Parts: sequence; C-alpha cells; structure tokens
Amino acid sequence: MLNTTPPEKLEAALEPILDVDGALWFLALDVVLANGDGYWVRSSDYSIYKDPQGKFHLVPHDMNEAFQMNVMGPGMGGPRRLQVGPGGPGGAAGGQGGGAPEGEPGAAPPPPPPEQEQPESDRPQRGPGMRGPGGGPGGMGGGQSATELDPLVGLKDVTKPLRSKLLAVPALRERYLQHVRTIAEKNLDWKNLGAFVAVERGVIEKEIAADTRKLTSLAAFNMATSNEAPASNNGQARRREPMSLKAFADKRRAYLMGYQPKSETAAQPAGEQLSR
Repeated sequence: MLNTTPPEKLEAALEPILDVDGALWFLALDVVLANGDGYWVRSSDYSIYKDPQGKFHLVPHDMNEAFQMNVMGPGMGGPRRLQVGPGGPGGAAGGQGGGAPEGEPGAAPPPPPPEQEQPESDRPQRGPGMRGPGGGPGGMGGGQSATELDPLVGLKDVTKPLRSKLLAVPALRERYLQHVRTIAEKNLDWKNLGAFVAVERGVIEKEIAADTRKLTSLAAFNMATSNEAPASNNGQARRREPMSLKAFADKRRAYLMGYQPKSETAAQPAGEQLSR
C-alpha cells in the first residue's frame, strides 16, 4: 500500500490498518534522539504489532544506541560503533567497536540488489565527522554532528518507506515536524529530562559500581548523567571530549527549536522555523 498508493490518497488508505499518528511519533523520536541504529539509518530496531482490531502499531526497541551515532553500510559486517572511551552514554572504553561477521546476529544485512540502488544524493551520507556522546570519527553525515541531524533526512530513501512515503504527504510531514518540535521543546528540556535521569541514576548506580564487566567506568557513567559539563583538560585531549546526556539534550534541543526545513522538502514555506 505504501508503494502503490498516490500521496494524496495515502493517509486515508492507511488509516484503517496503521496507527498513522503513532508512526509519525515513532519516526520523530527516532531522529530527535539520533538513534544510531534506528529506522532512519538502518530500517532497524522496531517491532510491528497488529492489535485485535487489525491495526498495526510501531514499537521501538533496542534503542541503546540513541544519543550517539553508529554507522553501518553494505559489506561492513555490522555497525561500527563510535564509542571513544571513557565515552559518553553507552560509550565503550577506547576506540571503535567492531560488528558481527556477516550472517551472524548483529551483522549488517546484505547489500540491496542492483535495482534498489539509489543515487548517492538520495541516501544518508556516510563520512567522517558524525559524533554523538562518546565522540569518535567516521559516522553518518559527512561532518554533520549528531545534535544537528536533519529531521527530514532521507526523504527519498526507498529502503525506508515509512519515511519516504509517509513524509511525502505534506500534511503528514507537517504533523511529523510538529511532533519533532514537541519532543524537543518538552522532553529534551533538561528541567524535565534531568529529573528523570536523576531518578534512574539512583536506581542503577550501585549496580554499575558493583559490575565487574562493565564497558565504561563508574566515573564515565556519572559524567554522562551529570548536570555539569565535563571538566576541561585545557585542550590537551587527543579526542573530542565526551558529551553528557545534558549536553546532547541542550544542543539537540537548540538546533531543533531553530530548525528551518530546506525549501525543496519543507512542509512549511522556506524561512518559517520549526519553533513557530
């Protein structure tokens, strides 16, 4: 139905069988949190549930790679994890992690057949410079930071039809951008998010301290969940300093509240901000 229904008829056709607004919230959350292994980048990490009334719902899961940027591509053998120690949220100590061999759990899917290949301009760009909390080179975006990931990324990517088809409908794209704005304005506000992080930190901090096989130090965990910025090392670091959840939330929120869609894909006239 996504592939065969004209954009002007798509919402009405989907409404009886898909929670359309729920799908838009799913897409918005995936991008706002820069889910480095999510639908926008890998068509990954979600489930589909069909309720007793016959309507499908999208359920995100396995979002441990949010707030940072991972990268994978055909033939890479799984996601290369950009986690430079002592790392930010989820960051592993030291360098980049590898992926599973092809054909094993966690491996990259095989390359699409030739007929599904797209012009490079229609795919999310891979290149140096994409960094999330934990830092590291060589992620998505060709120099774009995770906190400045465009909410309208990949609108022509046919391998992600929930984005390319749903967001081709102007009214749905407008609603999606409003959901992006709502998440940025309310949920990324550290007055709200910070209180939640503090509660969760209190629940698990002792367990992390006792864990003898953790991938990061207790100090890195405390830094990642702190209300304070990481202490400066006077510019002597070889790597980009790790980013806390607060720093990510503040920078991502500021970018999204001032976001201006490009005119050729905008749901709003050029120049109108998402924070309108």
